[in-house]
Amino acid sequence: ALEETGIIADRDKRKKATVSPMATFWLAPRDQLQLFYGLSSTQFEDDRTADYVDHDLRLSWRHALRNERTNVVLILGGSDTDYGDTINNPGEKLRQRSVGGVMGFDHQLSETSTLRLVAGPRYTNSEFRGSEKDDEQSVGFLGDAVLTWRSERTTVSMEANQGYLPSTVGENVNRTRVNLTVGYRLTERLGCSLSGYYRYSKSDDVEDKSEDQAFAVRPELNYQLPWRMNLRLAYSYTWTEDKITNDTHSRNRVFLELRWVIHRPEWKVRTPRPLVRWPWR
Repeated sequence: ALEETGIIADRDKRKKATVSPMATFWLAPRDQLQLFYGLSSTQFEDDRTADYVDHDLRLSWRHALRNERTNVVLILGGSDTDYGDTINNPGEKLRQRSVGGVMGFDHQLSETSTLRLVAGPRYTNSEFRGSEKDDEQSVGFLGDAVLTWRSERTTVSMEANQGYLPSTVGENVNRTRVNLTVGYRLTERLGCSLSGYYRYSKSDDVEDKSEDQAFAVRPELNYQLPWRMNLRLAYSYTWTEDKITNDTHSRNRVFLELRWVIHRPEWKVRTPRPLVRWPWR
C-alpha cells in the first residue's frame, strides 16, 4: 500500500482479485477503438482498514496522422469504488463514482525518442452512507506526460502523472507522481535499471483527511532464463512523510521474482495492449 499511493499505511496482509477484459477494433486503417473493463476486489486482514471493490470502464480512440509519427488519443472513462465499513466506523460506508476524459497525443520525436502528452478534467460524486446520508462533489485534473529515449543498450524514461485512485485510507486520493528510470542491457540476457520517484497524495476529505509525500529509489537486476522465464532481483528504499502529523516512515525491502510467460500457439488471438495508460489508474 505504501508503494501504491504514497499514503502511510501499517503493514497488513490483503487478498486482491482482478479481472480486466479488453477488446480492440480497427474502424479504418488509421483509426483504432479500444474498450476496457476492470473489476478488482481488495480485502484486508486488519479490520481498521476498509475493504473496497472497484469498477473501471473506459473507451479509447486513436487516430494515426499521415506523417506516420503522431497519434491523436482520446479516452473517456469512469470508475465506481465501494468502500466497506471498519471497526472504527461500523455501519458507515462510502461510494465514490468518477467520470472523466483526457485528450492528447503520442509523437515520435526522432528514431530514438518519443513523447506522450494527455490531459483532461475529472468529476467525482462521493456518497456517504451511515447514521446520516450525505453527498459531496469534487472536480479535478488528470494528466500524463512521458518522455522516453532509447539506444542500442540504454533506455531513459521520465514521467509526470496526475491521477485519482482508490487507497487504504477508505476513500480515493489525488496523486501527483514524478518518475525517472534508467535501464541498461549488460549482455544479451542480463540487464539492470535504477528508478526513483516522488509522490504527493491527498485524500478528498470525505471521511478522513490525509496528506502525504513519498520518495523512493529502486535498483534492479534482471536475467532472461531459457523457456521464456525471467529472474528479477531488486532492492527498494521508500521514505514517507505524513504532512499533517509530520510523522516519517522508512522502509527497506528486497524482491526476488521469477516470471514465466507461457507461449501462445499461433492460432490464438493475442491480447491487445492498451492504447495509452489511463491517468487515474
